Amino acid sequence: MKKYAKITLALVTTIMVFSGCGKTEPAEQTEITTESVAAVETTTAEPLKILESPEPFLEIGVFVDAPQDAEDVSYSILEGDIAEIDFTYHESQYVLRGTATDKQLDFDVTDEYDIMEDTIDNSERQAIIKTTVGGLRTCFWSYNGANYALMSRQNVDRDEFSKLSMWFSFPD
Repeated sequence: MKKYAKITLALVTTIMVFSGCGKTEPAEQTEITTESVAAVETTTAEPLKILESPEPFLEIGVFVDAPQDAEDVSYSILEGDIAEIDFTYHESQYVLRGTATDKQLDFDVTDEYDIMEDTIDNSERQAIIKTTVGGLRTCFWSYNGANYALMSRQNVDRDEFSKLSMWFSFPD
């Protein structure tokens, strides 16, 4: 009986192999055309656009520039809608960002913020200065429908940072 079972199993397997049972159809392949690539390119925001001046910031709803005596100033637009200015001021490095969206502007701060924060306030607007545990400082404010952030790239004196923050956040 075992002999017949083995022969039957071998026969069934052979029939399945030669009859095509168990074969799977190859997956339908999609051909990539220039039309599909062009569609991707038009919907993807440019990650970084280097600029010569701050004038293109106006096109994204942001008006800001580095202090007049800043050094090593560079302008760029991140992700298509965030204005960024990198500069050195009084021998300290800063980055200033602005956007007319709700995007987070301190996305490259990797240290935790200290629980203490300073608030500069008048009847029209408010600026909040936060300090990281490692000593970096960030100031957040809104002006004319745009959100801004000034960030130190190194430890800076609290009073110096507050003065610079006031200059940006209360320009009137």
